[in-house]
Parts: sequence; C-alpha cells; structure tokens
Amino acid sequence: MAEKAAASDVRHTVLAKFKADLSTQELEQLITDMEDLYSKIEFAKSFEWGTDFGEVKRHKGFTHIFVMTFYETGGLDAFFISSCSHSLWYQIHGLH
Repeated sequence: MAEKAAASDVRHTVLAKFKADLSTQELEQLITDMEDLYSKIEFAKSFEWGTDFGEVKRHKGFTHIFVMTFYETGGLDAFFISSCSHSLWYQIHGLH
C-alpha cells in the first residue's frame, strides 16, 4: 500500500502501452531501468507501478501504470527540466 501523500506532494502518472512483441525480459529491464532512474533523484519520494486496472475496462489498451511521487512541485519541474537521465531513458528504450 502506498504511503499517504502530504499536501505538498506531487504525483506524476504515466500510462504505458508496450508492443506485443516485447519479451518479458525486455519489459522487466525497462521497469528496472525506470526504478533505477527514479532512485537517483534526490527529490523523489516514491515510485510505484502495476498492471491491474480493475474491473472497469477503461484502460484503452494501456498495459502498465507508473506513479512517481515528488516532495513538491519544484521536484517534478526539475525532473523534467534538468534531468538528462529522464531523456536518456526514453532514448535508450526508443520511446516518445
């Protein structure tokens, strides 16, 4: 269970669709790389991911959800603006 968010926490949610021909090993590596990237961010609070979208079929083909929590808005901003690692992760895995 996720820890309770503070009023200043900011959550960044990413829904992902992975190609059907992606092997289990490749998918596990993508997730491991994302966890590693997140663990190196000083203003990161928590990282969660999953595949269960519940009974309601509103997933529209998305297969995974990633939720990253930052201590404040500035942390999320810095992640996108100054994080070369963020861009590098997308480049390495050929994602847009």
